[in-house]
Amino acid sequence: MFFETGDLRIAKAKSVLKQQLQVVSPNEDHSDKFTCCVLDGSAMLYVIKWTANRTVNDFLNNFKAFIARKMKMYDVFLVFDRYNEYSTKSVTRSGRQSKVSKTHKLTNDMIIPAQSVVLGVTENKKQLIRTICKDLCEDQTFHKTVTQKHKLVVTGQCDVPIEIHQVVVINREDLKTSHEEADVITIQQMNNAVKEGHTGVVVTSDDTDVFVLLVYHYVMLNLSIELIMESHVKDRSQTDIKQTSHEHADIAKRLLAAHALSGCDTVAAYHGIGKSKVIKTLKSGMPLQLLGDTIQQQKCQTYFKSQPNLCPRAMVFLIQVTSQALEEWFGHLRWPGRPQLCRYWLHFPPTKSFIENVKRAHLQACTWKHALNEQPPDLDPCDYGWERDETTKSLLPVTVAKGVELAPPDILRLVKCNSVSNKPCASQRCTCNQARFPCTLFCSCQRNEREQCCNKQTQN
Repeated sequence: MFFETGDLRIAKAKSVLKQQLQVVSPNEDHSDKFTCCVLDGSAMLYVIKWTANRTVNDFLNNFKAFIARKMKMYDVFLVFDRYNEYSTKSVTRSGRQSKVSKTHKLTNDMIIPAQSVVLGVTENKKQLIRTICKDLCEDQTFHKTVTQKHKLVVTGQCDVPIEIHQVVVINREDLKTSHEEADVITIQQMNNAVKEGHTGVVVTSDDTDVFVLLVYHYVMLNLSIELIMESHVKDRSQTDIKQTSHEHADIAKRLLAAHALSGCDTVAAYHGIGKSKVIKTLKSGMPLQLLGDTIQQQKCQTYFKSQPNLCPRAMVFLIQVTSQALEEWFGHLRWPGRPQLCRYWLHFPPTKSFIENVKRAHLQACTWKHALNEQPPDLDPCDYGWERDETTKSLLPVTVAKGVELAPPDILRLVKCNSVSNKPCASQRCTCNQARFPCTLFCSCQRNEREQCCNKQTQN
């Protein structure tokens, strides 16, 4: 679940899930059938023309031109990500950060920096999103030209979206939301479009999480509208969410939980467990209903004590996914004795890390399942596998809970040295050095984490 650097193993092939489940819709003109479009604004930033040596204002004009083309056919709901402190998306976003971390103060008349500099630095990206939202809401020429026939609803950093229609700008208090992810807000806007009487909705996004959310909520809401998911990139295939939901109705209600548990932006992926295996396991009828189902005010410790089967059921699900590999690893436990295998595995210290990951999956699934609510579930991430980093004002994943030893005590005694001098491990008095072994994180020198360990084996 973690790399040797300590970084969370983020799922890199989420799109496999969408590719294997989607029912492709013909790439045709849907203007007669669809009257509303929900746009992932953050993804648009990567596809709007980014011309060198042009100003920020030129980019804004390109962005508005794209919106204007959509509004010839649809009411448009434009949704951006929020960037909150102590976010569970901190790890994923830091992994996308550009190596050049210079922060710019963006103004409309300045030459826009390179795309990698703006979108690869969180502060720059936040500035650009604020600038876009402000310009869309204040450009009266744009309003007169574009909003006469169709309306534009913009959801930015503010909890209350702004609607522009026939030059009138209003606050949409009925669409107020404090959710952070554009993926979740997209579902809210889609549902609102249905309430407003739209019988055909286009969701423009490439994100697998959005696909899973659409399929789940389409089934849960018992919708019958026409709903397609299209890419920002021209000529890519479109997904018919209505037909996909009907074809996979047997697994739709468990899809969110399975996707979260097997790896997403906030939950570690497991080495050797891909989305293809997850789909096969879901279709075999494996239950996973508990994950993501909880009362909003329920705290983690109480919930996990009151639902003792949550971790074992998650464990059994993943064991079913990787049954052949586990037979090789734990053949003496005699597959298919899954409950017995669960019981043994839960006592291995590394499995404490798995429990923390189940908590993170549970939190993410809860947030997704409550996408239609104004607020996300009132659950403290620090109770669900995260810890606060006050320096960066972000959340870091817990590898194992505090007080849990990383290996059995006998093993720790075998590999640990207690060198604590000014130059630890430099002499043969260091048991690791004497045995010609590198020091580890269990040693008093803490390996070379503090650049103090002088053991040549460690340095090499």
